[in-house]
Amino acid sequence: MNNKDILGVVLKQTCSLALWLTCLFATNLHAVTVNFDTTDIGVTKKSTLWTVGTSYVNESNMYIGSEIDAMRFGAVQEYPLEPDGSLGAAAKAEIDGYVTKLNLVPGLNSVTLMASSAIDKVDLYYVAANGVDIIPERWRDMFKAYIDYVENTHGLTVVLIEPGNETDYGNKYKNKDNWADIHAAFMADPVLSQYPIVGPSTLSAGAAANWWSYVKDNTDWGATHTINGTMNQYINYLLQVKGEGKPYFASENHSLAEMIICANYDCLGGLWWRVSQDKGDWTRVNQISRQIAYVEDRPNWTVATVYKEPNKIWLFASGGTRATSNSATPTTYTFTATDRDVYFDGVGPQRTYEVVVDKSTTVAVEVTWDGGDTIAPTAPTGLVATSGLQSVSLNWADNVEGDLAGYAVYRSTTQGGPYDEIATVESLSEYDDTGLTANQTYYYVVAAVDNSGNESVVSAEVSETAGSSGGGGAIDFNPTDDTYANQKDPSLTHGTEASLKFKSAGSKARQPFLKFDVTGVVPPVTSAKLILHNQLSAADATLHTVANNSWSEASLTWNNKPTIGAALGTITSPAANTWVEFDITGHVTADGTYSFAVLTSDTSSNARAFDSKESGFIPILQVTDSANVSPPAAPTGLAATADADGSITLDWNNNTEPDLQSYSVYRSTTPGGPYSSLATGVTSSTFNDNAAVLGTTYYYVVTAVDIDAEESSQSAEVFATAADTLPPEAPINLSATAGDAVVDLNWGDSFEPDFAGYRVYRSTTSGSGYSLVANGLTSSDYSDTSVVNGTTYYYVVTAADASGNESADSSEVSAAPTGPIVLSFNPVADSYNKQNKANSNFGSDTELHAKVVNGQSKDQNSYIKFTVTGVTGPVTSAKLRLFTRNTMDDVTVHSVGSSSWDEATLTWNNQPALGSALDTLTVISSGQWIELDVSTYITGDGTYTLGLSTTHSNNTARIFDSREGTNVPVLDVSF
Repeated sequence: MNNKDILGVVLKQTCSLALWLTCLFATNLHAVTVNFDTTDIGVTKKSTLWTVGTSYVNESNMYIGSEIDAMRFGAVQEYPLEPDGSLGAAAKAEIDGYVTKLNLVPGLNSVTLMASSAIDKVDLYYVAANGVDIIPERWRDMFKAYIDYVENTHGLTVVLIEPGNETDYGNKYKNKDNWADIHAAFMADPVLSQYPIVGPSTLSAGAAANWWSYVKDNTDWGATHTINGTMNQYINYLLQVKGEGKPYFASENHSLAEMIICANYDCLGGLWWRVSQDKGDWTRVNQISRQIAYVEDRPNWTVATVYKEPNKIWLFASGGTRATSNSATPTTYTFTATDRDVYFDGVGPQRTYEVVVDKSTTVAVEVTWDGGDTIAPTAPTGLVATSGLQSVSLNWADNVEGDLAGYAVYRSTTQGGPYDEIATVESLSEYDDTGLTANQTYYYVVAAVDNSGNESVVSAEVSETAGSSGGGGAIDFNPTDDTYANQKDPSLTHGTEASLKFKSAGSKARQPFLKFDVTGVVPPVTSAKLILHNQLSAADATLHTVANNSWSEASLTWNNKPTIGAALGTITSPAANTWVEFDITGHVTADGTYSFAVLTSDTSSNARAFDSKESGFIPILQVTDSANVSPPAAPTGLAATADADGSITLDWNNNTEPDLQSYSVYRSTTPGGPYSSLATGVTSSTFNDNAAVLGTTYYYVVTAVDIDAEESSQSAEVFATAADTLPPEAPINLSATAGDAVVDLNWGDSFEPDFAGYRVYRSTTSGSGYSLVANGLTSSDYSDTSVVNGTTYYYVVTAADASGNESADSSEVSAAPTGPIVLSFNPVADSYNKQNKANSNFGSDTELHAKVVNGQSKDQNSYIKFTVTGVTGPVTSAKLRLFTRNTMDDVTVHSVGSSSWDEATLTWNNQPALGSALDTLTVISSGQWIELDVSTYITGDGTYTLGLSTTHSNNTARIFDSREGTNVPVLDVSF
């Protein structure tokens, strides 16, 4: 998509081609019309790699059937490796169980390997001394042992590996640098690096970009789950991965919506977390049909799409895992046939079909119409290809069918295919394929498509090599021939192999040869480099000249190889999976044919190899000449827009230079710079800065770069402030537990990357009247102690992000705190006595006394009798409360064993004996209530007598109000 606005291209390609503007403006509504035309030619939106988890494989649940390409096996990190580095018996048994499930799918023999998401399952053998980090080398060796057992014991094929899974879940793995080290260990390993390394496979799409920044340099495919995060975050991350030139793989799909989105943005494929009939229908249709409409409701996390088979159309709609629930506002999609009446699942004829989509909805509807055409057009004829500057122009004869809708253009870099569909052409029988690699040969076929969706067989194939710059700057050439000669098999050819093998080991030497045709160079040549991709680590490699250019890769053997000439340069100890360069400036001086050979002094038996032109890493001869060239013009129309999710989108006008290669984006926090490089190799005239810090104003300029690496001057500067207006997701799983004067709240953690804190709201009315009781909480729990027992309280919780955006309320919970029951009793009798008036009774007095005067017969004691009733549980507390009449030094309360006394007859001579001391208070002021703890004596219902005495000897009585006084004594009993 060179020099195209991404959103516009996606919508033009995926919405009904005549009505794509309607689709564009519908994408932010909750009532969306999905227009489709049954004659629309559509576009191919096919994802090819489909996998499924072992948890959802059984004989009655395989709706997707033959569309499954691989099954995901969970790694066995709960078991340590054996001393020899192999898997133990328990690990092997677990894999054997996976294989049993895999055998339920006929013909399936490929697997993907994934580390478990459960940190508590990781054996300590793999964990570092800090108890948190993973030891990269042991994690690497575990995967290698796993691969060995899966491939060599069970004969299966591993198609990708995921070093981690949901590493952001609950912050369980914590250290992103540790996972960067793990990925680096995988990529550096000659065994593991042969497989696509996929990651970071985060639980939240919102966390994916941040984790990706740590691991992307050692990760082949980007991936995330969407159990959390917004649709914007999911799509922006997917586009970021693809914008960096790497494939995207949906490593765990929990809804059809996620996979519809992924396929629409050209991802490789994905893993079905669950399978169903609707998902199976879509997977099959996605493989064989063409998309004619596509819409998104991003705020609601829903999506709808329309696919067309010959004489049949399929409507699909689905909500993602983060879509609105049944109780919220879902999306209403109205599918509308714009050109004719149709039948929706057999109901019709009619033009519209309405479906309401929330997080639980997955819809697949079959659309048919009468009088369908089943006759495909004839194949186009007269296809010719003409080379241009990094482009190829195609032209062919017009088809004559009256119902012709257009043409589909297919391209490959391999003769005979397989081909990728690169364009649909609706009116003209011509197409310009631009933005190609100079000196690369491309192969093309064209098919005709009619209004009913019938597609012809393809035309005859044509090929053409895209032109180079024709002088000025660096020009890249790929080999016309490359192969190697093998001394062990001196008469064999190896021209079709993907490796250029070399070594020097007795009678088993191997020598690579490469040949290049150099054209379009304007002397003098200022630089020439041979750039090769090293497959395996090597001791050394020396590049040599070869004077004879008459050899070909189809016939070269050890017996007829050309004579090897002088050495041009040597590299030592090149690392595996890296590009290496030989500087051959002075050897390549002008147009011509140049041959080279590689020798090594390494006499070990180890195999050494560079990638050949048949591999994914084609050798390059890069020649830089000195012709004067003009850089592109500075880009114009640059604009910066702050997005709701905190990112900043840049957009500018397309440059028109025919040799334009890409754009570079620069950023500063100061007007006028200095600027730092933000992105290079940008191939569309739009860019999303999702690394902006919220609240910061950024200043941007953009430059254009041509195929000779000539860079334009800077565009005019623009600026924008990153401002996040997107609220977090509402907290989930709120619960409330009542206690004594307290309500304890707990809820699920927020996974928002810019999470700032929680807010707790409370009301005494359900559904309204909330007031804020706590703010800025960083943990997902709170104890509300400002409550009154016996009152019902209603709570909701919200989450806030770093920009102050607040989520919607959580679901409401309620609780009513309760405390102990307290019963209060007044005395049924009280009195005091005097030693010096041993036969006197003071039962009707308004006072109670306690006094001791040593040796003077003036001691005084008091007695208080209570009848306790109504206690229905264990006594937790009992307190005697008395009101003081004077200031005193101390008073002690005692248990009294007998309660048979009467306040009208109690004297010093007949008083019951005071029992054990229960509590003592000292330094007591006059005119106040005091409290004495008698909990150890009062045990339940019954009659109890308490006695008062003092130990401080003086001539002063301790005086309290009696039950005849103003402030009657009280016994408080709690249970």
